[in-house]
Amino acid sequence: MTNRFLAFPALLCVLLAACGKSPGPTPAATSTDAPAASTSAASGESWEVVLLERDDPPNQLIRMMHDAAYLPCVEVAKLLKVSVKPFPVVPDNYGHRRVTRITNGTSSVVKTESLGGDDASSMDPKTGCVYTLPSEKMVSVSVSHAGKATQIEDGKVTSVEEIPEWPAHAPRGQESTEYTQARTVNGVELRCLPPDFWTMNTNKYLDLREMCVYKTDKVLVDESGDPLVLLSHAYANVVNPKYAYTAIVEPLSLRRIPKSEKDPYQVGNWGK
Repeated sequence: MTNRFLAFPALLCVLLAACGKSPGPTPAATSTDAPAASTSAASGESWEVVLLERDDPPNQLIRMMHDAAYLPCVEVAKLLKVSVKPFPVVPDNYGHRRVTRITNGTSSVVKTESLGGDDASSMDPKTGCVYTLPSEKMVSVSVSHAGKATQIEDGKVTSVEEIPEWPAHAPRGQESTEYTQARTVNGVELRCLPPDFWTMNTNKYLDLREMCVYKTDKVLVDESGDPLVLLSHAYANVVNPKYAYTAIVEPLSLRRIPKSEKDPYQVGNWGK
């Protein structure tokens, strides 16, 4: 059985929830067509932001698997006089996830591209402690549009669900006035929480250390109207300091989607 790493998004959900959110060098990006304060996704324009999700140090969860599961398996295999398979060499970018988010304020697309995952189903001392890392690229697309949420895996629709109507009395979009620190990352202009914000830098086992949104309100938002988190650093040390890591989200690029391109909210445009 192959398990995709869930720790990264799960960690962010835990930490970003405190701020009311639902959940190596990188190439320089350009955002020369970044929106002015007078434009917004709510006006019907669609914007695309590409994010990179990575861990620093990389592959800490795989390292923990090596120490906690593979090495004990090897010791038992020696007693059984069974030859073991070597633990795979893991490139630093193996667990990277490239997330493309498209929004016009009411509809959205989230495309996730990743390699990460592991297969420990054959890690048995009797069969040589085989541990493998899938090399195929996984592409997942979620489209929320016209009252439906559609999930597409590797070009095939896997689920379609109705989206409940937003309550008429409920406000849309959270305030972002607490994001007061200006910052630019890979050409994308941001506003960040100050270091002394009450949910930040608590020196706990789970610690949110940076969190930023786009500089202009109501441009890059989710279906609820809340600003997208474009940069975050979330520290995790929940097992052993040896395996502690920081889950990082950072923007790579930002652009306005021209009307000449295919409608990103049409499910058929994401199939194979």
